[in-house]
Amino acid sequence: MNKNIKKPIFIVGCGRSGTTLFFNLLSEHPELCRTMGYPDGEDHDGWVEHGKCVMAGIGNVNNSNYGNGINGFHYCLHMDEQDVSDEVIDAMHKHYWENVLHKKEERIITKQPHLSNKLKYVLGIFPDAKFIHIVRDCQPVVASWVFIDE
Repeated sequence: MNKNIKKPIFIVGCGRSGTTLFFNLLSEHPELCRTMGYPDGEDHDGWVEHGKCVMAGIGNVNNSNYGNGINGFHYCLHMDEQDVSDEVIDAMHKHYWENVLHKKEERIITKQPHLSNKLKYVLGIFPDAKFIHIVRDCQPVVASWVFIDE
């Protein structure tokens, strides 16, 4: 039987809005265990493989509804509780318990802007999840994107 993950914390929001900064600050708390995936602590591999999640530009070879690999979308497709199965719930809880927590009793914190339009999907997997949604004014977000593209 998989360990049931309790009250995971998800930091979501638009790219360049401060999600990484806030994630890094909260990750310093001794009772929180951060995800370590690429990029910046996001767990793309875990969500695609175990959660069968579809993310911008990534697609999902594990979900026949969304293509078989790189999908070329420049936006994240919506997912909700209809995309959750018992298999997905078990796989995500097991993944977090074994691969992130390493079977330690801690609380998970993850930063995942790609889940911003999939909150019902996440709640279908982790019904007691807590969300922190970072909001930043549009002009600084755009300025930040333009700056990194130069």
